[in-house]
Amino acid sequence: MNISRPEVAFVVQIRFAKVIVASFCAVLFAFAASADDFRTIDGKEYKNVTVSRVEPDGIVITFSRGILKLPFAELSPEIQKKYGYDEEQAKAFAAKVAQDQQDIYLQTEAEKERQAKIREAEEQIRQSEKRIAANEAQNRAKIEQTIARHELFIGMTSEQCVQSRGKPDKINITTTSDRREEQWVYSGRQYWVSSQAAGGTPLTTVNEQIAEGWRYLAPCYVYFENGILTAVQDSQ
Repeated sequence: MNISRPEVAFVVQIRFAKVIVASFCAVLFAFAASADDFRTIDGKEYKNVTVSRVEPDGIVITFSRGILKLPFAELSPEIQKKYGYDEEQAKAFAAKVAQDQQDIYLQTEAEKERQAKIREAEEQIRQSEKRIAANEAQNRAKIEQTIARHELFIGMTSEQCVQSRGKPDKINITTTSDRREEQWVYSGRQYWVSSQAAGGTPLTTVNEQIAEGWRYLAPCYVYFENGILTAVQDSQ
């Protein structure tokens, strides 16, 4: 069988690659599988040590008490040479690790600050919603009290006016290009003032209980603009 030159070259490349991979695996296996004793320059001993990883600034070992990284600076020159220690590479590696740790720390702190600001903003929104709800409840109570006394106030709606005074005797309407004005005419009337709201709950002010009884209300003119009370004119 004839094999062309390109095919021969390809086969040679494959075999060469296999040799490189096998050699690299053998070196790694030798580091990982070999058990050795280590002594640091300050006299600490580690027996039956297995080197699990070599880094530019030290070696990671496994021994009877767990896993530990020994910096090359604490090991003898012989061990440093055996595992390819280079001082400049070690400094660069240590600087990069320190920078990475600093970056992670800064990112973590920035995220903590961001989350704290989010929680603060959410709490401010909750407090604002509580204040708004409390103000709305207070305003509703004041409106209920005003209606129960059959009184009027600037800003009340036409529906609230009907609840307070009833339907008017007459309505005069003026319509322009941008508004609708109404004049409601009320004759003199008597009303029963109740101390209970429509749902049966007591109507109270800060300092007094609403007194029940009949009230006479003089005739008046009530003016609305686009459904909102703007003025009240007593009629003599």
